[in-house]
Amino acid sequence: MVHIFLTSSPTGPLDGSRRVDGIDKWNGFGDRLHEVWQADSRCLMIAAAPDNYAMMDEMTGFFWHTWLQEGFSMQCMDKLDYRYHGSGWDSVHGHISRGDLHSYDVLFLAGGHVPTQRDFFEAIGLREKLQGFQGIIIGISAGSMNSADMVYIQPEEPGEAVDRGFCRWGRGLGLTGRNILPHYQMVKDNYRHQCRLHEQCRHGLHSA
Repeated sequence: MVHIFLTSSPTGPLDGSRRVDGIDKWNGFGDRLHEVWQADSRCLMIAAAPDNYAMMDEMTGFFWHTWLQEGFSMQCMDKLDYRYHGSGWDSVHGHISRGDLHSYDVLFLAGGHVPTQRDFFEAIGLREKLQGFQGIIIGISAGSMNSADMVYIQPEEPGEAVDRGFCRWGRGLGLTGRNILPHYQMVKDNYRHQCRLHEQCRHGLHSA
């Protein structure tokens, strides 16, 4: 059985509106996770930016120490980016075999830039390789967004909102039929090119 946890941030609001030490306990996330967590779990962090090794190393280290602090038993927390080595190794795309993927107990879908991560997921065939996975999947921000069957890709970076080539919809992992907009309380009033972040700029709206 697969257990899916889709979060904006498992360690609390990014705007600091509530002080959180370790995992956010507000909605029972930690307790529910402990209920299904296996001893000596093998964990894999799947990148949002597979070539940004510094960000990946920092994120993986942070979650490794946080999860240990919260009493989760872990054997390892490996990284799936362009450096990945395994039976499905591909020197260009960092492909992972289905067998390698299913050898892990917990998969973390990292936070970051949604379209960059979605492209990486597509390149490694993650949606198909997740079929039949029996373990825990934890989405973090962009990872939660890309878990949808059809992902809404909000413009975040300068120029994306007015770029006629920017696609706002794309195929996701199919783990949920819901679309998630993380950190909404932080970004709901943000503007890009005279348009609210979550509004549909008519000259920037395209479908996949």
